[in-house]
Amino acid sequence: MRQLIPLALLAVLAACGAESPSSDTRAALVEDQYAYHVGVLAYLYGYPLVEAYRREHNDKLAQADSALPTLDPMRSLGFFEILNLQLQATALEPGSELLMAEFDAIGVGPNSNFKDAALTPAAKRGLERAIRDARVMLEAGEPGTADLLGRAVAYRAESPP
Repeated sequence: MRQLIPLALLAVLAACGAESPSSDTRAALVEDQYAYHVGVLAYLYGYPLVEAYRREHNDKLAQADSALPTLDPMRSLGFFEILNLQLQATALEPGSELLMAEFDAIGVGPNSNFKDAALTPAAKRGLERAIRDARVMLEAGEPGTADLLGRAVAYRAESPP
């Protein structure tokens, strides 16, 4: 994970009269924030890929046996596991190399093998918050959402219901 110090967080802690956090605490805060920000981008980018996979999987289950439980990874870390598999199986668009490198940095990209059990507690917290917040962005259709990651909202709009 990147070793950047979230200055705003440190400033708030200092203003509250709190002691400076230890270097381990700072590293965990940075890891949490990095996982969160890249996780939001990954969720917005990967929503149509994972949603299409979810629908196809559930349709196959329904045809085989309607009593079988359906797959719903959209609210759990399972989302990132499926996204990771989809990115490995999908040809990447030209110009997406930097974005995929960011995804790889949190274990989601096409050159990674995502396992939620291997996440640090800080990275896990960041990714769980990312799922929750990215879902809110997509459901609200926030105007700035498209700016976060190019065509994320356009992908969502093109995804069949």
